[in-house]
Amino acid sequence: MVVSWAAVVAYAVLYSKFHLTHYAMTFKVLILEMVSFAIVGAAVFWVVRNVLEEVQEQGRLLSAEAAGDADSLFVNVDGLNVHYKKRTAKGNDKGKDIGDKGKDNGNDTDIKIAISCVHGFGANAYSWERSALAPLAETLNAIAVAHDSPGFGLTERASDLSLYTPRTNAVIARAMLDVACADGNEVASYDDKDVPTNKTWNEAVGEMETTVGGDASLTNQSERKTRRIVIGHSMGGLAAAIAAAEGDVDDVILVAPAVIASGDVSRDASDASKKSVNPLSLIFGAVARIFRVALAFLVSPLLKFALRKLVRSVSFWRNGLARAVGASSREKMRTDTSWADGYRRPSAVLGWDTGIVRVVLAAATGGVGGVAAFFGKKSPHAETDLPANIIKALNASKARVLIVHGSEDFIVPVSNSENLAKMIPKAQLVVMPGVGHLPHEEDPRAFLEAVTKFVLQ
Repeated sequence: MVVSWAAVVAYAVLYSKFHLTHYAMTFKVLILEMVSFAIVGAAVFWVVRNVLEEVQEQGRLLSAEAAGDADSLFVNVDGLNVHYKKRTAKGNDKGKDIGDKGKDNGNDTDIKIAISCVHGFGANAYSWERSALAPLAETLNAIAVAHDSPGFGLTERASDLSLYTPRTNAVIARAMLDVACADGNEVASYDDKDVPTNKTWNEAVGEMETTVGGDASLTNQSERKTRRIVIGHSMGGLAAAIAAAEGDVDDVILVAPAVIASGDVSRDASDASKKSVNPLSLIFGAVARIFRVALAFLVSPLLKFALRKLVRSVSFWRNGLARAVGASSREKMRTDTSWADGYRRPSAVLGWDTGIVRVVLAAATGGVGGVAAFFGKKSPHAETDLPANIIKALNASKARVLIVHGSEDFIVPVSNSENLAKMIPKAQLVVMPGVGHLPHEEDPRAFLEAVTKFVLQ
């Protein structure tokens, strides 16, 4: 504050000295001088103050490990240091024997339950940890984990934009199932070696349709003896759906999923490339792409500045969370300070704002960085993130599907999940009355009842 005012005073002295030396001071000039001084002085004060505040704030930021809790865990997934929390039913560190549910092809098998939870945009593992992670583990006698998605929480903020796509988050969600099943607290590393890199998403789905038959809910459990469940909320629903669609997942639970139920999922996405394309539409498409990518990169510094101002504010989170929930939970959101603190805590980590900006850039560029983004280069897994392809793959997989949605959700309307359930005939839909966009946080008991009924039926 003192330095800011000193800068303004110094400016005033030099400004006045120069003009008194070179110009005759009339009343009109004096008024002009005062107005210009006020404008420039206020701007100098604002800039200096914000720069000094930002320098001070950056000095307070911690490394991810230092900012973690006593129960924070880290694991390397394809070279990315991922932060997660793990909860196990008391007295049972291996998961639950679910008895008759473990019978596959007539053979008695001890099936254990592993659950991987994925949070939504702007959140972190706390979204699950607060009131759902431990209850899920206890009620299902399972091992439940929740990780921070790339760009959020305490997970490493890498420079590669492809690491901020839904598919990368899906890889991590599946890796968390392996972490849950591991004997120790973590595994050394995880490679997504089971997903072919030389095939398109539609080719992989086509093979799935020819090799996967029937509606059996337990995939290869006679071999691995573990029931693998992925739960994804909002944006995390995309990752959960992709994880389940790529196989080795028995149940997927989509909570207020941001999987947009539109388009013709019966038609192969590659069919469009087989049709003749109007050259003019290609030109317009290229121009639109360049404009979108350029705008994203140009706006990113402003976005980072805005984030620094907003995310550190308790009122920003209190009001934002209050608007996201149903009417019955609104006052609780505003008055419970721990709720907002849990969401904004990752802003104490070095590079937290850069991570969020990269998530936005990855969405605009398809996970392609640098100059290549302007020239339409596509990620090898671009098809994976298309809602129509995700829905098609879910239908082809053996994974059972539960959709949970709040009736008062205005961020992702419940009508979207109703349409999604129609497009996935095997899916079950549970609508929670009076609940908004955060069913697992607003009414954890009702949410847990819905999940338990689905898993153990």
